[in-house]
Amino acid sequence: MSFFKTVTITLIISGALWARPLLSQEQAAEVQPKAVPSALAENLKGLKKAELGELDRDKEIILNPDTMPMYSPEGKRLSGKEFMDTIMSGSFVPEPFIDDKKEVKAFVFRAATEEEKKRLLAMMKEEEAPASPQGKEAKPFSVADMKGNKYSLEKLKGKVTVINFWFLECRPCRAEIPELNKLVDQYRGKDVVFLGMSTNKTTQLEQFLSKTEFRYNIIPESGMIAATYGVTGFPTHIVIDRDSKVTYFASGFGPGTIETLKGEIERLLKK
Repeated sequence: MSFFKTVTITLIISGALWARPLLSQEQAAEVQPKAVPSALAENLKGLKKAELGELDRDKEIILNPDTMPMYSPEGKRLSGKEFMDTIMSGSFVPEPFIDDKKEVKAFVFRAATEEEKKRLLAMMKEEEAPASPQGKEAKPFSVADMKGNKYSLEKLKGKVTVINFWFLECRPCRAEIPELNKLVDQYRGKDVVFLGMSTNKTTQLEQFLSKTEFRYNIIPESGMIAATYGVTGFPTHIVIDRDSKVTYFASGFGPGTIETLKGEIERLLKK
């Protein structure tokens, strides 16, 4: 793929920083460009596939399906989960499409060559899991929930902040909602703020929440914040103390999850 000859892509995937070219110039030259699928014609109107020399080799490009369109080879726009599944399969590579100012406006995945598959898999094996943020200063964030209420790490100082990273398609995430609702009720009126950071879009969440109550303050399209905090599994629970330090970080939902969260909240409220 000609793009990889000139530009290093930075992929933020579940907190992993991936920033290396896949192909040498000679290997990339062997990949022949293919016609844009008809399903993409309208969405890519005014854009063209980036060729050698058209992009700044020193500029990092963050592939984030929440802020930039990502399309499958067939022309389907990918959700955050679909994007991650496509990348992590090791069978596809993204090609950038640019406007007349040479700004990247979309990516289209194509089937990887055998050489690319080998390198992709090798790179995935080399990547180390991101270090847990537990015991460290919390990463800054500034968000708004679905009701328009705004939250930032700075403004939450002095309170205990409980964050649940989740998404609609995650069955364990949905299964724990009734227990999490009870947790919210138990600490109502106390210095505890509950944030439900979902990777889903507002419209998807609205449909779900119209039928299922979730009493956390729901933050849509939070995939990048999850990546910043090193979240690699869902659900993930994080507790931040009054001084903006992460004191608890755990993924998964089991019999002891809620009691452990409750114990940590109690401990911090007594400090």
